[in-house]
Amino acid sequence: MLIAMRTAPAQSWTNPAERIMSILNLGLQGVALLRDQMSSEMEDLFSRKNTLEEIRLVAKNNSQLESELRNSIKSIQQFLNRQTERLAIISIDSTLRCDETTQSILQQYSDLQNFIQTHWQIQTYSFQIKKCGNIKCKICNMPRTPQEVFESLDFLPDPTPAAHDSDHYANFSMVYNKPTTDEHQPSKKIAATGTERGPSGLYINTKVREFITCNECSKVRCLFSGRQLTEQDGLEIQHAIEN
Repeated sequence: MLIAMRTAPAQSWTNPAERIMSILNLGLQGVALLRDQMSSEMEDLFSRKNTLEEIRLVAKNNSQLESELRNSIKSIQQFLNRQTERLAIISIDSTLRCDETTQSILQQYSDLQNFIQTHWQIQTYSFQIKKCGNIKCKICNMPRTPQEVFESLDFLPDPTPAAHDSDHYANFSMVYNKPTTDEHQPSKKIAATGTERGPSGLYINTKVREFITCNECSKVRCLFSGRQLTEQDGLEIQHAIEN
């Protein structure tokens, strides 16, 4: 079973219903890779660089750092090499060509569509794939885990509001093994209600005129304006916040 997830784009991690995505991304990583230690001098030099470009530049002029850094990641390279060597290319549909990528074309391939229906689950921020467990399946091998363990595995559910309190999520045990959707994303709710947004050029750091602390989540929100706020604007904003 493979579960691949990404955090919500832009600043949507601040939204309660989408903030959970970053938690899942951290909590469900299956593998953590740690390079070997270099000498204290090289570790100190390495720690003062923030980007790959900076690291490459200093390593280009410092042969010791380049050598020790290469040696420190050898164990990681070997591990990843062993992992990828286990992979095998499986032909789901031998008639499918690499240049055929549109939905209208892919819908015509019955073998591919059947594989998607029986093995995949795709949501806005996640892609999950699981062996079907069917002994007649010609694509995936039978699970190596005990049958009772395999049958207990299911796709991760989407964050779902609790039935008795829509401001809080339902417990994981209440939604696991049950069909869920990603309809509760705030971005989808906003789109559904037709909320108007200002021009995209307005939402930049140079247009931030004021900071407001949200009473619900205690997060700091930015107030954008195309012009500098007047004293009267400030008074009206303060009045709106207090009421």
